[in-house]
Amino acid sequence: MAANLSSYDESLAKVETIVDKWTVATTAEDATLTGLVSGVSSLYNLTLNLVSQITTLTNSYAGGALVPVEEFSDPFGIGKKEWKLVFRGTAYNNVEVYPAYLYGTGIPIEVEEGCKQFTRSLPCVNHYRNGEAFDNWVGIDEVLFAIYKDGQMVQNVLFNGKGSTYTNWFSANRVISSSWNDLTSQPHNFFSIEGYLHTSAGETRRFHINRDYDRGCDGFQGWFTVKDTVINGCAAENTVAMPMFQYAAAKTFAAWNGENVDRADAIGIFLKYEWLPH
Repeated sequence: MAANLSSYDESLAKVETIVDKWTVATTAEDATLTGLVSGVSSLYNLTLNLVSQITTLTNSYAGGALVPVEEFSDPFGIGKKEWKLVFRGTAYNNVEVYPAYLYGTGIPIEVEEGCKQFTRSLPCVNHYRNGEAFDNWVGIDEVLFAIYKDGQMVQNVLFNGKGSTYTNWFSANRVISSSWNDLTSQPHNFFSIEGYLHTSAGETRRFHINRDYDRGCDGFQGWFTVKDTVINGCAAENTVAMPMFQYAAAKTFAAWNGENVDRADAIGIFLKYEWLPH
């Protein structure tokens, strides 16, 4: 009898050991499963939060970047939508303006709708070029060169576009009017899209409307220039990103190292055709 009880106790001890091991294993598996469930829950909540943020961002941009921009606009705000935007240059995106304007270099096939306007209601980080308009540069009445800061046109030059090409319209002898009242009465040593190029010295100035360099950097003065490199030229041109759009902020030319100079966010080139849109 005693022998049987001893054997029974031994068997019971073995069962208890097995149960203890099973309990430990189950507890570990439960902890792992609990951790997995917690991780999935956190991922789900993170996904919901991300979706919410995207929805909020989309709504904040008036329906998102897929909102179409009208083909013709009214940059002067006079109630006539007769101007077609064919190029927008965006400051400090590190894509050169000159090859972007001539060839579309560095511009994606599809750009944000915000790059086809200047109201800042939609985002824009690229330049914009309407290739079809450049390939069919005909029937043009006038060309508008507009300079924008904080979503507002701050300076402009209106050119005669009749018989022009997309490389020669930007010239002194085609100026019709300008927000700078001395643009046609003062001399120019540069007035061209190509501008002035001296890359080793960092002097890459495009869409360059300049009066003179008579005293070097101290006498460097004009109306508008695009700095298309980050290499320094004159001290007034120092920039950590390009392109940099620099303009005379008052009604006359300015010394580039003086007080009446500012830097713009964007430039726009608009066409008004000899036929008007309906």
